[in-house]
Amino acid sequence: GALRAHHGLLSTAAAAAPSLMAAAQLHVGKPREVVIAGPPEDPRTRALLEAAWRATPRPGVVGLVHAGNRAALEELSSVFAGKLPSGEAPQAYVCVRGRCEAPVADVASLRAALESPR
Repeated sequence: GALRAHHGLLSTAAAAAPSLMAAAQLHVGKPREVVIAGPPEDPRTRALLEAAWRATPRPGVVGLVHAGNRAALEELSSVFAGKLPSGEAPQAYVCVRGRCEAPVADVASLRAALESPR
């Protein structure tokens, strides 16, 4: 609805509405959602986050879910539901419009998952 309401602005002066342009890209594209599940202080979690930020094509979203924010994020979006570390190992989940691949636990596997066409 918001995109339809602002169609005129987007078609004549898109640069004046960068947030609407980002919303339009997310709406018409196949944005990747990358959820990293693990403790933020764990170096493996940080490595997965860095790899996701560097490799995620635009448009895309990268989120970190951990014990301290899990409930709030699950209320915000279903993409965070059920995204857990595996034992002690952080996990990365690559999703498109809420459909997720099997989780991966290392940077090389995450990069491969992000590079594969969906």
